[in-house]
Amino acid sequence: MKVLDEIKPSKKHLVYDLVESAGLDMADWIASSNDRRGPKANPKYCYDW
Repeated sequence: MKVLDEIKPSKKHLVYDLVESAGLDMADWIASSNDRRGPKANPKYCYDW
Protein backbone atom coordinates (compact mmCIF):
# COMPACT_ATOMS: atom_id res chain seq x y z
CA MET A 1 0.00 0.00 0.00
CA LYS A 2 2.96 2.32 0.47
CA VAL A 3 3.50 2.66 -3.30
CA LEU A 4 -0.09 3.83 -3.78
CA ASP A 5 0.36 6.43 -1.07
CA GLU A 6 3.46 7.74 -2.84
CA ILE A 7 1.69 8.27 -6.18
CA LYS A 8 -1.63 9.53 -4.79
CA PRO A 9 -2.38 13.05 -6.09
CA SER A 10 -2.01 15.67 -3.38
CA LYS A 11 -4.11 18.35 -5.08
CA LYS A 12 -6.68 18.73 -7.85
CA HIS A 13 -5.39 20.04 -11.18
CA LEU A 14 -7.39 21.29 -14.15
CA VAL A 15 -6.83 19.43 -17.42
CA TYR A 16 -6.20 22.78 -19.11
CA ASP A 17 -3.35 23.57 -16.71
CA LEU A 18 -1.80 20.10 -17.10
CA VAL A 19 -1.92 20.25 -20.90
CA GLU A 20 -0.46 23.76 -20.91
CA SER A 21 2.33 22.78 -18.50
CA ALA A 22 3.18 19.83 -20.77
CA GLY A 23 4.02 22.38 -23.46
CA LEU A 24 1.20 21.68 -25.91
CA ASP A 25 -0.09 24.45 -28.18
CA MET A 26 -3.15 25.99 -26.50
CA ALA A 27 -3.96 28.45 -29.32
CA ASP A 28 -7.12 26.69 -30.57
CA TRP A 29 -8.31 25.96 -27.03
CA ILE A 30 -8.10 29.69 -26.28
CA ALA A 31 -9.36 30.96 -29.66
CA SER A 32 -12.41 28.67 -29.76
CA SER A 33 -13.54 29.60 -26.25
CA ASN A 34 -16.77 31.57 -26.08
CA ASP A 35 -17.49 30.88 -22.42
CA ARG A 36 -17.57 33.91 -20.16
CA ARG A 37 -15.56 31.90 -17.60
CA GLY A 38 -12.62 31.76 -20.02
CA PRO A 39 -10.83 29.08 -22.01
CA LYS A 40 -10.51 26.65 -19.10
CA ALA A 41 -14.28 26.09 -19.37
CA ASN A 42 -14.24 25.64 -23.17
CA PRO A 43 -16.82 22.91 -23.94
CA LYS A 44 -15.03 22.03 -27.19
CA TYR A 45 -12.32 20.40 -25.08
CA CYS A 46 -13.57 19.78 -21.57
CA TYR A 47 -16.10 17.02 -22.39
CA ASP A 48 -14.43 15.04 -25.17
CA TRP A 49 -12.00 12.78 -23.30
